[in-house]
Amino acid sequence: MTPDVVVEWRHADDEDYRERRCLYALVNARRRQIGYIGKAYKSNLAARLRCKSKAAVLRHLRNEGMEIAVLFGEIVLPPGQRVSEEQVSDIESLLIAAETPIANIQCCSSRGISRPGLLVACYGRWPGRGRFYADC
Repeated sequence: MTPDVVVEWRHADDEDYRERRCLYALVNARRRQIGYIGKAYKSNLAARLRCKSKAAVLRHLRNEGMEIAVLFGEIVLPPGQRVSEEQVSDIESLLIAAETPIANIQCCSSRGISRPGLLVACYGRWPGRGRFYADC
């Protein structure tokens, strides 16, 4: 089984906060629990975490007792391919639908976005239930 997309997950460092065209996850630092999955495309990761909508997400996660850590998801494609905005959205919605994080309200019951046949592999620090996610 060869994935179309690989997402390499790691704890976000200073360099990662400047990145665009990536995914991120807000996770419980004390145990393997995903609280929120998001994307950064037009703005960088730092800007996404500072936007007004994320203040409510962070507050909700803290109220749920989460000690929040930020994971950076680097999207790795085959050589010669570039990451598109639609592709980042498709990957994000697929992971949200599969993992149902407590602070994501979109894509949990139904996905407005679909890319049938897409296979995503998550490696590194990914705390999800699986390694492979298929869009059927």
